[in-house]
Amino acid sequence: MYDQKISTNNPTLIVVLLDQSESMHKTMLLPDGHLWKLSDLVKLVTDKFLYQSLSFCRKELKITDRVEVAVIGYNSDLNSALPKVSMNNFPIGASILKSSYIKKNEHNDETYKFPRYEWVESISKNTTSMVLAFQKTQEIIDNWIPNHQQSSPPIILNVTDGMPTDEPDFNDYEKEFGGRNRLENLLTVKGMKIYQIAEQIKNSKTNYGNTLMANAHITTSSVNTGLKFPNDDSALDFSSFLLYHLSSEIPSELFANAREFGFNLQPGARFFLHNSVVDDFMNFFEFGSTMYFTDDNSKPALDNSDT
Repeated sequence: MYDQKISTNNPTLIVVLLDQSESMHKTMLLPDGHLWKLSDLVKLVTDKFLYQSLSFCRKELKITDRVEVAVIGYNSDLNSALPKVSMNNFPIGASILKSSYIKKNEHNDETYKFPRYEWVESISKNTTSMVLAFQKTQEIIDNWIPNHQQSSPPIILNVTDGMPTDEPDFNDYEKEFGGRNRLENLLTVKGMKIYQIAEQIKNSKTNYGNTLMANAHITTSSVNTGLKFPNDDSALDFSSFLLYHLSSEIPSELFANAREFGFNLQPGARFFLHNSVVDDFMNFFEFGSTMYFTDDNSKPALDNSDT
């Protein structure tokens, strides 16, 4: 399982969900001493992923559609996070990605290198319609899976600094969580709409495994007190408990990939970071988005080599 090689005939699908709510305007202090808005950091990491994907799909002078992507922003509504691509056109292949960048970089930042191309807008406004984003993801997955049974299963990367504001009775769930034992808490979470949608997504599969759901909760803190791929929920507060149970259990076949990015996983580890600082977040995103990129003939690049 999870061992199918990516090819033009059997591409993989990666759906990136970006929290673009008002709170993403907050700033965090990076190791280089500069303040960055969360929305700018998320933009940078997503642009790097898209550039990696484009590089991976380069074969000599040709671009092949071995990776298909959808990049969706959510605040009070949904929008394409790629201004030159309509939401209705997702997912797109690398050939479309190549012509849809919004900026080309000739120079670079010394610490967090910008890729040659940039695609994503940095947005931070309004509320957090995460349920709506999960619904759109399920629609994309349901349309893609039937025609790609011989492909590696899709992966969803959801990046947020908060919790859904469009979950019915969310505040009641949180209050009930604090006053019940762990089993009853889990039953409460399972009653949530976003949990039910996530389960449907995770139950979809190709012949090479189930769709993987990954969630990264980022923080403005410069102190590393977060959770990295936990395998137990006993000590989690409400927000981390929910995101933990929205996330897939990481298949053991991918543990070796995780070690390459500095993550030592235990059996039952979930595809979930909570209160992640910048370096963990970057490694999480790269691990999640490139774990199938194993073709030695292509070189995913984070430098400024042109594509």
